[in-house]
Amino acid sequence: MSDPIVVARLNALGKLWGKAKLFHPHLATRRIDWDAALIAALPRVRSARTPDQFRAAIDVMLAALADADTRTLADEGAAEPHSAATPGTKATNPIEAAPTYFQVIDGIVVLSCYEIACLFNRGGSNSALELAAPSLDREIREARGIVLDCRLASSRSERHDFKLRFIFENYVREQLADLVDRPLTLGTHRFREHSGYAPHTGFSSGGYGSALSVAIPVTLQGRSSGKCPPLAVIVNEHTPVQCSLLAGLQSAGLATIIHEGPSDRSGGTVPQEGRIVLPMTDGISVRLRTTEFVNPDGRIGWDPDVRITATRRSDGRHDSAIEAALASIADPRTTTPGGAEATTAPPGDLERSYADKTFPDADHRLLGLFRFWTVIEHFFPYKHLMDLDWSTVVADFIPRFEANKSALDYQTTVTELAVCLQDSHVNIANAHALEEHRGLFSPPLNVSVVEKETVITALREQDLMATAGLALGDVIVAIDGEPVAERRARIAQLIPSSTPQALCRAVNGHLLRGPKDSAVRLCIRAADGQERDATIGRTVPWRSVAFPPDRDTPAVYQVLPSGYGYIDLDRLAFTEVDKAMAAIQATPGAIFDIRGYPQGTGFFIAPRLAVGDQRIVGALFRRPYWRGDWIGNEDASAPEHLFAQPLASANAPRYAGKVVVLINEQAQSQSEHICMAFAAATDVTFVGSPTAGANGDITNFMLPGNLVITFTGHDVRHPDGRQLQRIGIQPQVHVGPTIAGIRAGRDEVLEAAVSYLQARV
Repeated sequence: MSDPIVVARLNALGKLWGKAKLFHPHLATRRIDWDAALIAALPRVRSARTPDQFRAAIDVMLAALADADTRTLADEGAAEPHSAATPGTKATNPIEAAPTYFQVIDGIVVLSCYEIACLFNRGGSNSALELAAPSLDREIREARGIVLDCRLASSRSERHDFKLRFIFENYVREQLADLVDRPLTLGTHRFREHSGYAPHTGFSSGGYGSALSVAIPVTLQGRSSGKCPPLAVIVNEHTPVQCSLLAGLQSAGLATIIHEGPSDRSGGTVPQEGRIVLPMTDGISVRLRTTEFVNPDGRIGWDPDVRITATRRSDGRHDSAIEAALASIADPRTTTPGGAEATTAPPGDLERSYADKTFPDADHRLLGLFRFWTVIEHFFPYKHLMDLDWSTVVADFIPRFEANKSALDYQTTVTELAVCLQDSHVNIANAHALEEHRGLFSPPLNVSVVEKETVITALREQDLMATAGLALGDVIVAIDGEPVAERRARIAQLIPSSTPQALCRAVNGHLLRGPKDSAVRLCIRAADGQERDATIGRTVPWRSVAFPPDRDTPAVYQVLPSGYGYIDLDRLAFTEVDKAMAAIQATPGAIFDIRGYPQGTGFFIAPRLAVGDQRIVGALFRRPYWRGDWIGNEDASAPEHLFAQPLASANAPRYAGKVVVLINEQAQSQSEHICMAFAAATDVTFVGSPTAGANGDITNFMLPGNLVITFTGHDVRHPDGRQLQRIGIQPQVHVGPTIAGIRAGRDEVLEAAVSYLQARV
C-alpha cells in the first residue's frame, strides 16, 4: 500500500507542476524541459523523510524555471518577523513617536508616503493632511528635489490591509501626476492566455487557442505646469506601488529608483495579481509567478537604479536609502538600468508524446496522470456535471498508476481515469495493448438493446442466416458462455459515456469483439422461443460494425406515400440540400431523420424553417478561459468565454409545414446541435428515444506512450440555457423498435412520425 504522506506530497507536486505549465511565462518564452524537471523531482519526493527534504525536492523542480520570484515559502499561517522601522513606515511605538509626514533635508522634500496613507485611512482627507502638515504644499513647490519614501513594514496586517494599500498607491500616483510635466507611458505586463484547450494533434472546430499577451500600457497624464523637479523613489520588498509606474519614471529619465533590502528580479514589486500562492503539504507553500513585467521600451523584467542592503543607521539621523535618494538628486543618473531581458517570441508548444515508451516508467506514468488532471481541471467545461470530485482524483490514481506492470495495465488505468469524465466524446487513441486485449475483430452483424434484450438488428452478410443459423430479431442470451448481462456490465466499466443510452450504444459495438478469425459462440433465442447455439467467425474490423449500417430505404429525400416529406440528414450531402428542400416544399409536414451523424447539412436547413428575418439564437456556448493575470489563489470562479450562436440567414423559400425530427441514441454532438437549431427555428416535435447527450466540439491532449485523449471543449446549452450534456434531446413522442418489428423489417419510429402527422396536419 502506498504511503499516504508520499501520495499527498506527489499530489501537491503534480498540481503545482500543472499550474506552472499553464501560467508561468517562462514556459511560453524559453525552451525549458518542464517534464524533465518533474521527473527529476519525483524520486526525491518519494525518498523525502522530512518536510525540509520535501521542500528541497520542490526546489529541484522549480529551479528549471530560473525565476527567483517563484519559490517555496514557509507556512503562510506562521508569524513573520518585523523588519527594523524605517522613516516612512509605522513607528515601533506609536504612542512615544508621532508620525513624520515629511521632512526637508538640504532643500529636498522627503515624503513619508506610508504615514500619509495611514492618515487618510483613519478617515482623513486632504484637509486633514493640511492640518497635520500645513507647510507641505509650499515646501513641495519650493523644493529642489522630491523623495517619495514608499517603503512598507513587513507585518501581515499592513501588507493585507487592502484599503490601506489602495490609498497608498493612489496617493503616490496622484502625487507623481502633480509633479510630472508631461504624459508618461508606464510599464505593463505580459501573461499567458488560454481560450479553451488548443488540441495537441490536428485541429478542432472549437476554435481553441493559447497566446502570450501583452497588456496595452496606460499613460500617467502629468499635471505640473512647471518643469518636473528631480525625483527619487524608495521602495522595499513590501512596497505595493506597481513597477509599471516606477519603470515609466525610469524610462522617461524623471526619477531614480532605490530598492532597500532583499529583492529578486521583480524588485519586490510584482503586483499581487501577477502571482499566486499554492499550498502544498508539510506547512509548505509555493509562490508562483503568472505574469512578466514589460518596460515601456519593450524589455522584459525590471530593475531599480540602486540596490542597498543596509538599514537605518544606528545614530538615527538618516538611513542609507534616504542618503542614496538625496545623492541621486544631487547627481542624477544618466543611464538606463541593465539586467532586463529583450522581448522574446514564444518558441511553440513543446508537449511530447514519448511515443518510444510503449510502457512508460513509473515517473512518466505519473507525468501522464498530472497532465491529464491539469488539462481537465482547467479546460473540461462539464466538470461540474461529473459524479465525483475531480480534486480527489490525483491522490486516488497515484497508487494505481504506480502499480502498473505492463502496457496493458497502464492503458487500462488511463481508460479508467477517462471514464471518470462521463463524456461520450472521450476517446483514447493509440492504446494498442488494450485494443488488442479487447479484440480487433467482430462478426459481420449488429446488435442493439431492444425491449431490454440484446437483439441482432442487422446482418452485414446475407448468407449468415443460412451458414450460421442467425436471423434478424434473434435475442442473444450468452456470448462464449458468459451471460450477456454480465458481459455488458464488464465491458461498460471501460467506456466513457455521458448517459445510460450512450453507454448502451457503445457497449453494443464492443460486445462481440475478439481476435481476428476467432469463432464466437452465441446462445440465441429465436422467434420460436427456443434457445440454441450458433457459431460465427470474427471476420471484420470491429469499428466497421460499431454503428448500424446506412439506411437504404426510404430514399435520402422524397415525398412518402403518406404525402409527407422525408429527408435523411445522415445521408444528405451539401450538394443535395436545395434539391431535397425543393422536393418537400409543398408538403404539409416533413420528417427529418437524425438517427445518426449528419454531414452538416442541417445547419443550412434550419434557417429555412424560421419565420421572418429576425436573429435567432440556436445554442449558447461556454468555453473555459484563463489569463495569467486574472487567476487567484483559490481559482474559486474560473472565467469563461460566453457567446450565443445565431442561425445563419436563409436565401431560400421558407418551409412552412409541420416539422418532425426522428432521434435516438445514435444522435450525438452535431446531431444534437442540429436538433437545437431546428427547435429554435420552428415548432419541432421529436419522435423516438433520447439522444446521447454529448455536445461541444472536441479537443485533445497527449500522454506518455503516444496516447491521445479526446474530450469535449465547450459547454453547449439550449438557447434558453437548459442543459444538454448528460441529458440529451428528449422526444415528445417516445417510441422505439420492438423485437417483432425488427423481425418484420419495419421502421416503427418512422411509422410513429407519420401517424403523428396524420393526427395533426
